[in-house]
Parts: sequence; C-alpha cells; structure tokens
Amino acid sequence: MSKTTSLREQLWQRTQKEIAAMLAEFKTRGAAELRQLIDSPRETELCEEQLKVGITAWAREHTSGKLGVVVEAREARFGGMMHSVSADGFYFHSDGTIEAMKEEDLWDHGY
Repeated sequence: MSKTTSLREQLWQRTQKEIAAMLAEFKTRGAAELRQLIDSPRETELCEEQLKVGITAWAREHTSGKLGVVVEAREARFGGMMHSVSADGFYFHSDGTIEAMKEEDLWDHGY
C-alpha cells in the first residue's frame, strides 16, 4: 500500500467520524436551528498532509413540512475531475421526530 493510499484511508476514516458527529449534533437541534442550514450551510475541511476533504452540512425544506438535513464530504482528485464522495442525512418532521435517510432519499433530496 502506498503512503498516499494509507493517508487517503486515514482521511476517509476521519471524515466518516466527522459526518457521524455532525449528524449526531444536528439531531439534538430544533427546527429553527436546522432551518439555518438552508441559507447558511456549514462548511469545514479536513486535511491529511496534501489530501483535503471538504465537508458541507445543508438542509432543504420539503412541501410535506419535513426538513431534510444532509452532511456530505467530497475529495477532489486529478485536478478536480474525479471525486470521492460520502453523504448521510435525516429528515426532521414537524412533530420533532427524526427519520433516517436512505440512499435514494439522498438523491431525491438534491444531493
């Protein structure tokens, strides 16, 4: 295994932990705070030597009244032409319940 591959694996392990931590934090928030992610997504970056992953947390309100929250990570490679991508999310319903997103929900959500 090359050093770059090992660094990339380490970075993606950190990235998965960061995605999980952000989602756990958002699940403790109320609707008003989560709605702030609609107009002001939260962005952060993780680095492992020369490798970088951008993480964005954002939300979208659906006509049914539920709020979809997504945390996605992208690593641009080869001059930005190829990406490694990871995402997870949940729905926050008007009654305060939380529903996990399935993979197809992420695509329908506009990810």
